[in-house]
Amino acid sequence: MGRKQVEAYNNQTMKQMRNAYYNIDGNRSAYFLGNDGKAIRGVRQFTDAKGRKQVEAYNNQTMKQMRNAYYAIDNNTSAYYLGSNGKAVTGERWFTRSNGALVLEYYGSDFKQVRNQYVRISGKNIYFGSNGLATNTNAQMLEVAISWFQARKGKVDYSMYQRLGPNSYDCSSAVYLALKQAGLMPSYTMIGNTETLFVDLEAQGWTALPAGTKPQRGDIFIWGKRGTTLGAGGHTGIFTSSDKIIHCNYADNGISETNYNQTFANSGLYYATIYRAPRL
Repeated sequence: MGRKQVEAYNNQTMKQMRNAYYNIDGNRSAYFLGNDGKAIRGVRQFTDAKGRKQVEAYNNQTMKQMRNAYYAIDNNTSAYYLGSNGKAVTGERWFTRSNGALVLEYYGSDFKQVRNQYVRISGKNIYFGSNGLATNTNAQMLEVAISWFQARKGKVDYSMYQRLGPNSYDCSSAVYLALKQAGLMPSYTMIGNTETLFVDLEAQGWTALPAGTKPQRGDIFIWGKRGTTLGAGGHTGIFTSSDKIIHCNYADNGISETNYNQTFANSGLYYATIYRAPRL
């Protein structure tokens, strides 16, 4: 029929391999040889030695086992995700996009990616959209907060006296307004300062990171020793990556994105607290 096929033969016995794996590409992938000795294509469902149902998928052209990859199913209305061992995953799958954003997918007990429905996770109803991504995790809402800053970058002034917008803000009012816009602070929260920000973040479940922890996108920093951060004694903003921050600041007279370490060194402040939100 002109269709490419693959068979494999044991390197010691030279016997044709059937109902068996044959590792390839330096053990980074494999063929699975069916009961006719031919490498299979598409989805393979089976029960493992522990009695658990498993799903694998094999590329329809190369016949290689798919790993760290999606396999579209149900006329592209869902998908399997094949992990590093080639097995379809279940439950939560967190991953980081190229811009550093942390996102969540969910795979049901049937291994299918959940789309257009809610799943209750850790006591919270999480909605997964048509692309399979969660829309209302804290991690996703942090992107809204960052977008609030980015939309105003270079367009507003810094002021400690006219700090509630829309034309000017100070460091803490910008953080509060961004978090409220994103739904990460209750709507009734007062627009506070760096001192109240310690309290309000902790009240929403944010945790202070141990010293030496690598920051990630969406973390909030507060510079200055707690209890002494009012006025010029403190500063705050949001990480956009492990080494960049976006913040409303006096030096640039508005919102700018700068290198964290350089900006901290130039600030004259000696204490830093970095907070991280719960993922959900």
